[in-house]
Amino acid sequence: MEISRRNVLVVDDDIDWLDLMERRLKRFGVHLVLARDGVEAVKLLDEQPFNLVITDTNMPYMDGISLLKFIRSCDQKLPVIVFFSSLWGSALRAEDLTKIGATAVLEKRDCHSPLDLLLSQFLSPGAQDLPRGPLRPIEGREGVR
Repeated sequence: MEISRRNVLVVDDDIDWLDLMERRLKRFGVHLVLARDGVEAVKLLDEQPFNLVITDTNMPYMDGISLLKFIRSCDQKLPVIVFFSSLWGSALRAEDLTKIGATAVLEKRDCHSPLDLLLSQFLSPGAQDLPRGPLRPIEGREGVR
């Protein structure tokens, strides 16, 4: 399935995971932009519109939770898929990420089938007909920068 002309931002500090995601997402024909941490992602979100953000939770400088909070302070509708790994003994649960504003939460070790379904759902024609503008904090809300 090709979902062309959709901008997707993938954020993770693991180069191997970014490479895997890049190969996987290229099959869908999206325009893919990669970031190594939340700080880099915020800069990219400020410079160009995206139709979907996919982020890891555990990253240096600015983690995925802070990135998610920043995105939600600016845009309540931008789909954000959050990957996490329970292998590291974190107390973080999928429900916690959903409460913060994740559109979908996937565990890294078991994400391939659900990811394809989510990509089809969030990026199919008609899902978001107009690209979003650069993110700016919503009046009265504090973003994380």
